[in-house]
Amino acid sequence: MASPGRSDDHSSTASSRFTFRDAVRSVQAAFGAQSSSASEQQNAYDPFPSQMHIEPIPAGGTSGEDPTSTQRQHFPHLSAAQLEKLFPLPDTPSGSSAKGPSKEEQAALRRRELVRATLAEMELNWKLDPLTLGERSDFNQGCAAIVELLSRVRVNEKDSDPLDYSPMGQQLSEEQKRRQAQQRADSLSSGSQTQKKGNAAFVRHWEPHDVLKAIDRQDHETLLMIRDQAMDLLLDLSTPGSGATSGSGSLRTPLGYSISLGPKWDATSIVICGALSKFVNSLPDDDEHIVASAGQKGESSATTKRRRGHKTQLDPRTMQRLRKLKVNLKLAIDSSIFKDQTNLLASYMQVLIMSEGLGWVADSTESVQRALENHIRGVSSGEGQVSSNPITVANDCVMHVSNAVGDLILAAFWQMVLLRPSEVAPEAKESMNPDLFSPIPGYIFARDDRVATQYRERIRELRRVLDEAKLRADEEEGRRQSRARTLSTTSRKSVAPSELDNESRPRSGSTSQQPTVQLSRNRNKRFLTQAEQLADELGTAFRTSSEQRLELIQRFLKL
Repeated sequence: MASPGRSDDHSSTASSRFTFRDAVRSVQAAFGAQSSSASEQQNAYDPFPSQMHIEPIPAGGTSGEDPTSTQRQHFPHLSAAQLEKLFPLPDTPSGSSAKGPSKEEQAALRRRELVRATLAEMELNWKLDPLTLGERSDFNQGCAAIVELLSRVRVNEKDSDPLDYSPMGQQLSEEQKRRQAQQRADSLSSGSQTQKKGNAAFVRHWEPHDVLKAIDRQDHETLLMIRDQAMDLLLDLSTPGSGATSGSGSLRTPLGYSISLGPKWDATSIVICGALSKFVNSLPDDDEHIVASAGQKGESSATTKRRRGHKTQLDPRTMQRLRKLKVNLKLAIDSSIFKDQTNLLASYMQVLIMSEGLGWVADSTESVQRALENHIRGVSSGEGQVSSNPITVANDCVMHVSNAVGDLILAAFWQMVLLRPSEVAPEAKESMNPDLFSPIPGYIFARDDRVATQYRERIRELRRVLDEAKLRADEEEGRRQSRARTLSTTSRKSVAPSELDNESRPRSGSTSQQPTVQLSRNRNKRFLTQAEQLADELGTAFRTSSEQRLELIQRFLKL
């Protein structure tokens, strides 16, 4: 009797089996959180897909990354299509679509925006990681692992159908599914214009007083929404009746208004400054990277000089925005200095320097480079000539930021000693570090000690490559002299002339006799010596402040 009882119990359990989600729904219904109506249960909206699976990692890892290594080179990407599938809109047609999106649709769209902003913040932190000891921080590595896992999540197409979360776990019948699919298709075909109007209604029309109110309340989420939907309000509030102008009638920007409220609003000022930084980063890059790539490919110097200084032409509206952004930052710098709130000056100056473009960094580096060459050679500056004091030239280029002055000196030093394409054998270029041929990138300019770190690493690598080339040349010279000593006069007479010629002639097929790096004769070896000594000085004073690094450079140059 016990055995049939167990069989009946098992069959009844199999027929009424339901998941943990069904259990949660049952508890909510028991406490009145969910209506007991069957129609409401069928139309219940679940913000997440019901069934998902993880796509296996292909051979060789995703995007060429080693799956066994935690050190990634690039931040993983989550496409917009994947984000829409992970956070779907309600499948049932909204009854209030004529008035705009329903509450469920608004919640889903808001959820996507928050996730999209979070992913952008993660990627920004990844790019700005200082790479301490050559590794990214644990936080950035964890964020990359989470986003990589999300990028592998796949949602089945059938999961877009609404599910019945009743306690019994019964799915909708096939007839109900077909009816709802037909209803959705009819709604999409007949009300496309209404849906567009509903989506447009979801984008709020922001006013200047909304910005001021968000700053007063330190509502950073609202400021981020304004950044995405009405960036012009974060650049200029001087509209009639907005209350954004001071008593003297001068322009009062959102950033300046936040600074005027005191140090307690520093976090809000950082959010606004970050919005300005994101706008600058979204602008197209200058053509300086084309010039650098042309130099690496060995194009003529005349072509490079003709193209130098050329910048990407922006449309008039973007140029107006860029001018307003520079006014914002300059007023913020003046206000911060006047109020003795200098803790955010470096951030303001960083965005201001970024707004000038990479061409400004390249031109300033060349000016400092010429001053350095004159100083090391001992050439005094005459009237109408370039100054021989590189610190003065750097200060003329950048004001109020000491780490920018030091970075210009280091960038100019490296530009004097970097390898030229003609000094490296063609077969050795592929195996060598490409940083040895290119200037220090402008996007790390005036950012903490990144330029100093890059300078030290590149000088160390250049020294290693030159030492190996010199050692290889010395070994070859020693072997040649050893062969010459072993060939005595008597042995030379006994050797056939053809063999003697083959022995004395260098073997062109031997890679050991062809130097990988051979510095040109017109290169000033004193520049390289000074650059190596400066790198050693920076190595002993590693992790010092920007002011201390600048003083160290001044003492080294005896200025």
